[in-house]
Amino acid sequence: MRAAQKVWLASTTTEDQLRELVNDCLIQDKEIAEWRAPGQHRVPTLGSGEIVLFVSFIRAGLCLPASAFLHRFLNYFRISLNHLTPNVVLHLSVFVHLCETFLGIPSLSLFRYFFRLKPQPRSDDTHVLGGCGI
Repeated sequence: MRAAQKVWLASTTTEDQLRELVNDCLIQDKEIAEWRAPGQHRVPTLGSGEIVLFVSFIRAGLCLPASAFLHRFLNYFRISLNHLTPNVVLHLSVFVHLCETFLGIPSLSLFRYFFRLKPQPRSDDTHVLGGCGI
């Protein structure tokens, strides 16, 4: 059994829940954004250009298309969205908002000055779903 299959639980998100996010104006219509419900597979099967995105991330303030800061953050730490917890997404959203409001542009160097990434449960095992905190 692959390591990810031990960690990932089958998704409980339904298309109705995603439509509710559309009604709350948190994501765009299915025809525009081309989202899809996850289905019953345990390990995500992604098509070209697709990402794993959690409903809790959207509720915590993540919107698409994602900011350049988020791309720099993920590339710098060599992680992907599924490594983050909703709390990390909330912190990133607030940090980017404050930087854009007061400084004009978010800075990864400034973020690294105040925060550090903490892989959980340990630094050599980052495949864990939600395995990185700040």
